[in-house]
Amino acid sequence: MNLCFVSAALKALTRVVELEPDRSTAFYMLGLVNLALVEYQASLAAYLQCLELTPEYIPAMKGIAGTYAHAAIDYINDCRYGSGTEQTNSLVPSCTFTESLLE
Repeated sequence: MNLCFVSAALKALTRVVELEPDRSTAFYMLGLVNLALVEYQASLAAYLQCLELTPEYIPAMKGIAGTYAHAAIDYINDCRYGSGTEQTNSLVPSCTFTESLLE
C-alpha cells in the first residue's frame, strides 16, 4: 500500500467527517485508514464514532476486533510477550459502549 495514497485518504476523510459529522460510513473508512497507518487509538475512536451513529453497523464492530488483533500481534512481535493483552486493553478506555460489545 502506497503511503502517499493512504495519507491523502486520511486527509480527505478527516475533511469529510468535519463537514458531515453524521456520516457514519466516513468514520468507518477513517478507521480503516488509521489502521493501515498503525494508528490504533485513532482507528478505534473512528470505529466507535461510527457505531455511535449507526449502532448495528457490523463492519465497524469487525474493525474494532481487527484493530485489537493487529495491536496484540504488533506487541507480541515487538518481543513484549505477556504485555500484549494489557497494552491492547488500554487502547480504549473503559466505557459502557465498549463493555456492551464484549457481553
